[in-house]
Amino acid sequence: MDNYKGYNINTGSLMTFDGDGFANITRIDIDEIYSQNDGAVIKAYNQRRNGLKAYFKDISIDHIIQENLSYSAAFISTSSGKIEIENLKINSIKGLKSGLLYSEGKAITRIRYSEILNFYSKYAEPIFYIDNNTPCPDTIFYVTRCSVVIEDSEFNNIHECYKYNDCSSFNELPDEKTETSILYLKQSETAPYFVIKRSFFNEVYGKRGMYVKDGVVDMYNCVIKNSYFQYGFTYYTNLYNSYGYHNYINSTFENNISEIGTFFYFDDIGSKKNILNVTFNNIKFINNTANLYGGIIYSNARKQTDLGKFVVFKNCIYENNNAIFGKISYIYDDSHAPSYDDEDLDYINKLKLDKNNFVTNPTHIEFDNYNDTEVIVIHSDERIEKEYSCSIYDDYGNKFSLSEGINDALLDDLIIYELTLINVENKFLPTKIYGSYQGYCLNSSCKIKDLRLVGKPGDYKLELKIVSFGRYYEFRDNTIEMNVKILECNETEYINQDKNGISIKSCYKPICDPPCDNNGECINDNVCDCSKTPFKGTLCSERYKQKRYLAIDLTFRITSFILIGITIISTIILYLNRNHEIIKSVKSIKAIDSKEQEYVDCEYHRVSMLR
Repeated sequence: MDNYKGYNINTGSLMTFDGDGFANITRIDIDEIYSQNDGAVIKAYNQRRNGLKAYFKDISIDHIIQENLSYSAAFISTSSGKIEIENLKINSIKGLKSGLLYSEGKAITRIRYSEILNFYSKYAEPIFYIDNNTPCPDTIFYVTRCSVVIEDSEFNNIHECYKYNDCSSFNELPDEKTETSILYLKQSETAPYFVIKRSFFNEVYGKRGMYVKDGVVDMYNCVIKNSYFQYGFTYYTNLYNSYGYHNYINSTFENNISEIGTFFYFDDIGSKKNILNVTFNNIKFINNTANLYGGIIYSNARKQTDLGKFVVFKNCIYENNNAIFGKISYIYDDSHAPSYDDEDLDYINKLKLDKNNFVTNPTHIEFDNYNDTEVIVIHSDERIEKEYSCSIYDDYGNKFSLSEGINDALLDDLIIYELTLINVENKFLPTKIYGSYQGYCLNSSCKIKDLRLVGKPGDYKLELKIVSFGRYYEFRDNTIEMNVKILECNETEYINQDKNGISIKSCYKPICDPPCDNNGECINDNVCDCSKTPFKGTLCSERYKQKRYLAIDLTFRITSFILIGITIISTIILYLNRNHEIIKSVKSIKAIDSKEQEYVDCEYHRVSMLR
């Protein structure tokens, strides 16, 4: 078929091939196709021997609208055979659960010099979906047993819904397929082969770019730019035993964004030892940004996983890449780093002059204001008032900056330490630490102060150990020590006793707070001796009760009783003789003194006085 034009086509599949066959179709120009369910532009099925052999060239389609209740390819759906596509241009595909190509069986697909623009599916589904009975959302290429070759092609605005966080899916839970945006290579009995040459990826969005479990991947002369991969463009793990070779050569990775490791992400979540051999040769990394770790490379490979045996970077260029930790690389430690070609070592060492280009997970801690020869000399239970601090470093000497404020820190992100006092000669000797023997690291350091160390006289190590590592993996060297010497107790100047009830004696000078009053003596913590003072009480501030003398007391009492008795008797006598003329003769008059103040004057009648 040659030179076909169509307009406003409403159909199932535009071209259907049943059984084996051959097709040579060129110069197709179609403006708007509307199809339903499994209606692709080209559909081939029912293979008898070799299946369909089809060659398509110079295909131009504007506006494919597909209403599909289940996954369906908008352009090609084939059960097997060999398909070659050259100079394909599709502008605007819209569907519910749409992809571009579906192929099952031992198919070979070759796409060259093609351009796919403005692909939209309400539910994020694979653009290229090959040999699987269940859809794999969010993936451009899903490959198992077949071989795929992509040449001179361009992919723009893929899974843009992920950019705005409005992708939908019928699957309740995501899986490793749904989280891969460009290529998912599954393990199978026959390892797949994927080649992509001279192709351009622009504005592709997803959690991962390429997740490859087995097989061969060759990517040459490609450009990946302006895209977002949450966990890197290439994703590898040791969860499976993997076999194969991957080569990324002469390509450009520019202006891409991720959370962790924009280009390479290795996730150490298993214990398998067979890892794919991966080579990155002559790759340009320009203006890429990771919001957290690893502007280009992120790896948590540790323990027995030697990443340097499997992953090699050669002749690569790194320009203006950024991340909070590791603008180029963030790995577990230097012994688990990927390999760099010997010819690149001078260049890599020059890049390491910027401390934040290459960063590892924290590997050790160091004191800021203490040296190994210093000895802290104290008595048992004596307070250490000096503040000591230590900082956390990686293998390249980078000092880690931790949370700047406890109000902004998440509990799971806190680095927590614990202090232990250990006797040098007998580590089982009981000891006790009072004060902040547990704490968290903040503002770039871990600080300790105001400690009281209780133990028998001898030499000790005060050990600081990181017990919770926050957002980081477990430190390789997570302990540091301080030398401590506990002196013998001079009992003429100090008190030597178990004051804390822990069966370990403390050597201390007593402290009374508040102090003893009136020259009282402090004989133990908050205990005053008032025996040499005329006072009593906990602070020698209370007076004793005054002592009364019995003879004087009796004299006063008897005298008082006599006077009271005389008064009572006199009153009775006066009352009984109230009519006696002498008593009756007494009168009172009011008078005014010289100061004109009134007063009462008692006197006898004058008649009585004459008698």
